[in-house]
Amino acid sequence: MSEKGNSLQSLALKCTALVAVVVSAGGKPAAAEGPAGTAFTYQGDLQEGDTPHDGTANFEFSLW
Repeated sequence: MSEKGNSLQSLALKCTALVAVVVSAGGKPAAAEGPAGTAFTYQGDLQEGDTPHDGTANFEFSLW
């Protein structure tokens, strides 16, 4: 087979593999799931002085 034929077979194999991955992943990208919510779970140790904080708290986050 010619070099061009091998190249086309390689491209076809890669495309087939990509389609298989997309189909097995549900067929839609993660962005199609909708926007992320604003809630989160803090799994750490929040102290108020020497005692654990037991109540609500306001946090301010920023991305840099």
